[in-house]
Amino acid sequence: MKKATAIIICMTGILLLGGCTNSKTNKETKANPEETQALFEKADTTLSSLEKEIDASYTDNTKEAIKKDITLAKVSEFEQELKDLPKDDFTSIEEKEKVTAYTTRKKEVTEELPALREKITNLSAKDIITRFQSEGLTVHYVQEMKKPQDFGAAPTYAKSAYIFGVEEDPFYADSEDLMDKYKNARVMTFEKIDDLNKTKSYYDELGQQSGILYSHTFGNDARFFLIQMNGDIPQETFDLYKNSLAEWK
Repeated sequence: MKKATAIIICMTGILLLGGCTNSKTNKETKANPEETQALFEKADTTLSSLEKEIDASYTDNTKEAIKKDITLAKVSEFEQELKDLPKDDFTSIEEKEKVTAYTTRKKEVTEELPALREKITNLSAKDIITRFQSEGLTVHYVQEMKKPQDFGAAPTYAKSAYIFGVEEDPFYADSEDLMDKYKNARVMTFEKIDDLNKTKSYYDELGQQSGILYSHTFGNDARFFLIQMNGDIPQETFDLYKNSLAEWK
């Protein structure tokens, strides 16, 4: 009986007032200014913290190279933090300039995160060179390997590749050709793991055929890059370069 009465009252409300009303529900849907202000301040603080974390992901202010311990998992955490920010546009907040700044910053972070993810998934040989330099490792000169001839007899599968001088070769100290003047290393990145493995195998097999042809190699299966260094360079020197990238996963 009570249910039937409620239906009749509701139908009457629809006919006369355009719908059923519930004073309690209407009251609850009204935003509480203090709660909204508190929510905004919390969101603003969270966003500031996220901005600092993202900035700290790079080696310097140029944002050309990321730190070696930044992983895709870490970027996913950043993306989740951004996603968890309130959807409220906070138009009811009186501090309009602060809200506008928050909205702008949130948009900038939204646009920056894909670029950070791309830095990891699309690592270039130049990024690796920059990492060496930021670690204080010797890079005497840098030359991009663009043409097939730049690779000599080695496979040309690399997506990007650079050669650089590690230490001076005493037998060619007076040479004007930088590639002769220094004992060199190469860094290469690949689109496919098979291409990385084939290139690494080429250098490794040369070293097995003759000690004169031996070279140090280090391949990263997670980020698809290879370091190949003149075998006359001491193992401990090679390890410095290899270990500077060991956490890039």
